[in-house]
Amino acid sequence: MMADQTKEPKVPYYANPIDRIVRVPGVCGGVPVVRGLRMPVYVVLGMIASGDDWDELIEEGFPFLEREDFVACLQYAARQAEFGYVDLNISKS
Repeated sequence: MMADQTKEPKVPYYANPIDRIVRVPGVCGGVPVVRGLRMPVYVVLGMIASGDDWDELIEEGFPFLEREDFVACLQYAARQAEFGYVDLNISKS
């Protein structure tokens, strides 16, 4: 029996959107980044604060980002503002 070639690759499931935000030693100086990518949370928050449209950002310059990444960055900022810190996962990858 042949394997189904039409299946999309598995994408990690994030039960909680903020789980998309991690610190990775050696990536961007260890600042919080989106899904271990070299995209710091503060850069995404800056784009949001500038009023940039999420869908346009994804289409025109950041195709590796997903709408859920923007939500996760906003959740991170809200927790940071409320508690002064956010307990993040440290990724080894």
